[in-house]
Amino acid sequence: MRTLLPPATCLPNFTRLRRSAQCRSHAQQGDIPREFRHLTVFLLSLFILAAVLVLGGCSLFHSDNPATQPTPRPTATQATQPAAVGNPQSPAAHPDSVNVEQLIARLIDPQIEPQLRRQIAFQLLTEEGAVGVTAVADHLHSDDPALLSTLLLAVSNLPTPPPPSLLEPLEQLLPTIPQPLVSELATALGRYTDRNLRSRLVRLASTPTAPVSARQAATLTLGYEPSRTTIVALLPLLEDPLPVIRASARQSLVNATGLTFLTDDPTQWQAWWDQHRYLSEEQLVLLLAGNLSSRMAVVVTGNQALVDRLVQLYRQSYLQAAPARRLEMLLAMLHDPVADVRSLAVDLLSQRLVDGGSNGVEASLRQALVDRIDDPVPEVRRRVVLLLRDLADPEGSLQVAQRLARGLGNTPSSVVTAYLLMVARVPTPGAVDPAIDLLSDPVLGLDAARALLSAADANLLTSPQREQAVRRVRAIVKSDNTPDPAFILLLGRIGGEADWLRLAGWLTHADDRIREAAARAWALAGRSLEPLAKQANDPVILPILIGEAARRGDGPEVFFALASHRPFELEASPAWEDAITKMASRLDADSVLLADQRMADLGRSLDLRERLLSAAIGPKLTEVNEPANLAALSPSALGQRPHDPEKVALLLFARAAVRLNNLDVEGARRDYQRIPALADKITLATRQRAQDGIILTSLLLNDSAAAFAQARESLQALSTTELEHRQVQIGYLFLEAAARSLSQEQVDSARQLLDGLLNLLPATPPAELQEAIDSLRQKLASLVYPTATQPAPDNSPPAQPGKNNPSSSDNAKHDVILLPTPDDLPTTKP
Repeated sequence: MRTLLPPATCLPNFTRLRRSAQCRSHAQQGDIPREFRHLTVFLLSLFILAAVLVLGGCSLFHSDNPATQPTPRPTATQATQPAAVGNPQSPAAHPDSVNVEQLIARLIDPQIEPQLRRQIAFQLLTEEGAVGVTAVADHLHSDDPALLSTLLLAVSNLPTPPPPSLLEPLEQLLPTIPQPLVSELATALGRYTDRNLRSRLVRLASTPTAPVSARQAATLTLGYEPSRTTIVALLPLLEDPLPVIRASARQSLVNATGLTFLTDDPTQWQAWWDQHRYLSEEQLVLLLAGNLSSRMAVVVTGNQALVDRLVQLYRQSYLQAAPARRLEMLLAMLHDPVADVRSLAVDLLSQRLVDGGSNGVEASLRQALVDRIDDPVPEVRRRVVLLLRDLADPEGSLQVAQRLARGLGNTPSSVVTAYLLMVARVPTPGAVDPAIDLLSDPVLGLDAARALLSAADANLLTSPQREQAVRRVRAIVKSDNTPDPAFILLLGRIGGEADWLRLAGWLTHADDRIREAAARAWALAGRSLEPLAKQANDPVILPILIGEAARRGDGPEVFFALASHRPFELEASPAWEDAITKMASRLDADSVLLADQRMADLGRSLDLRERLLSAAIGPKLTEVNEPANLAALSPSALGQRPHDPEKVALLLFARAAVRLNNLDVEGARRDYQRIPALADKITLATRQRAQDGIILTSLLLNDSAAAFAQARESLQALSTTELEHRQVQIGYLFLEAAARSLSQEQVDSARQLLDGLLNLLPATPPAELQEAIDSLRQKLASLVYPTATQPAPDNSPPAQPGKNNPSSSDNAKHDVILLPTPDDLPTTKP
């Protein structure tokens, strides 16, 4: 007698094998769609057939001829008789292409019953040799989902390892496999033990940009190899953004480890792995084999095989149905008496959520899911709640809170975890007290802490509830040197001032997770950022400091710490630059100027320093759209007091210097031109310094007309003493420009600058300027009238006020030093 047991070499879907196949009738037949009534009749027929097989001891797939009776290991000849295939001779005697062509013709005929098509596929793989295997491989890329499903099931149920030549065609199906056939493809690929295949599957499952169905198939396939590599690859997928990948990763971990009591919570799986990761390979294999054997011992294979067939028919029926019918079919499946069918409905709804977002799950389906929160099968209940969590359904959260409030009783911890995850996603007041009671639970405490954290963020905790929760959290962290980050975040959210001393101590903890949680709690509480700034060299805390500094940082100490600790990761640099730029807009001018000097000492880029100074001057002062008058800027935009325009001028001087060093002479001139616009709000020395900057940058731009116009304006309305001093300052600017022209062999330009300067000065220039003028004249004369005995021209620049001329005033010396000297400026025109 041929049994319906799955092959021993193929690990089955253990979760489904443990479920009961008990069925009960609907109260009314009219509430089931017509397609499903046919499926129900088929299921009953299968059960009757199975009973006949068990009681009568007859074989399903062989004739009464004694010559064809089965050997101890059933062969493919017994699986498919000549009468069923239409060949009067034994297929084994004719493993030729003619027989294969006949089998293929029947295999691809959509009118053939699915059961017979599976028999034909099985015969091609087991009796027709390499020709049959090649034929199957050729049709694995068929557009017919039913045919593809038939071939995949045939490969999955081979009693011996499948042919190696099928591996590549099967793997090629991954990118395009229809979602309803993902599990079947995973089962077929799971028959192979190729190490390179496992490596490729690990990469595919971990690639976020890969097709969802391909990732899901790769994830499910990994579960068929109980090994260290599988566990390590699947653990990160428990936190994947896609629900279907998370569910597949958990299912694969269950298949690989035999652990059915662990929930979807990644921390539980990680905790289990942390306890067993150091086992030797032999010890680990024995442990996993023992777990899997225990699960297999409780499988009722015959009934489960019938249920699997029913689920497959439901899946195919849903896939082939028109979109308008699928809603009705899903509603019926959610109320089906078979738990696996209800679980299939959750699978299909999860896929609708992935494909169409929350809009893909209609209101009637949401209500049907809410009705299934009390499903008698815990696994279905858990999956329903997690799907409602992904939908962020408020009614589902209220229903879950009521069940938590009524008491847990014998509710499995996996279901309670799903409840807590639900109320953490959609917090509700009714879940607060139950979550507080579960804080001390060794299994559920972390999920309860996360649920309370969400409730606290939504301001749902009353004062008594907050005090009770704080007492419990304090007791937990007091007895644990390395508390879980969830408790640290919760303590920071609901704790008092005394708790911040403990949180401050955690900022220097040896565990990265604890330091990060403490820093995040500190930041979320809106407390001073100075303690975080002191730990700016910590790569765990620095990203948190950067985010908070951009949002609300306004202290010089925080700014200086941030400016001194640029992240090593290139991808974090834009956020760091954005943070210090935003902080600069909130700081006073003195702090910004000091920070700019520090950034110069640290070798920060000129572009970054310019953005920093621009942010301090005002958001409207940008390279694209800058205001024409600084006086029109609001004090808040400038970061200055209205009566302190001198600080604004200092910021503009600093930015002009940065632009000059960055060869942006025109930008520097614009900065200098804005300073005199402040009129009587700045001192005469500041205004003259800005005028000198305009003259200098105009000369660098070869705009001598603008330079002379500014010089004439600067010499107006001055007393005799002030006029002579100012003439010396301006004179040296033009003489330095003429010297630069001579050094570049621009004789005509130097002569024009000298002539223009002489027109500005009185007939008898100041004595300290006359010597420099005479020296320049001699150089020009030597270039125009060279003689054989004339000494080589002196190319040294004219003496600067305050350096070679002791009669220069301190004020003149100070002004010239503050401006860039010719040696500091670009020697070529920008």
